[in-house]
Amino acid sequence: MRDETKKVIEEKFKRSLKAHKERKEDLKELFEKFGVSLNSDTLTAYFLGVLRAISFDSVAFIENRGLTWNELREIEQKMRNEILDTANEIEKEILR
Repeated sequence: MRDETKKVIEEKFKRSLKAHKERKEDLKELFEKFGVSLNSDTLTAYFLGVLRAISFDSVAFIENRGLTWNELREIEQKMRNEILDTANEIEKEILR
């Protein structure tokens, strides 16, 4: 994957995490509508899904190809701490 693609993915994903932090009540409502428990584990899984969608879309658009499994794993590892920190932060604020 090209460096410019990685940069686009990281920037889009960071903006997404920020937006989710700002709209915690909407996120809580979404989980409730689907009967999903809102906790750091389910938020982590949710954010991994968001990261995957952004990654697949960005690689397809910028590089005109599919994203490989190894590329996705590399991105997930790079963003791991931000995902876990955001999931824990939202869980603490929502469950107060």
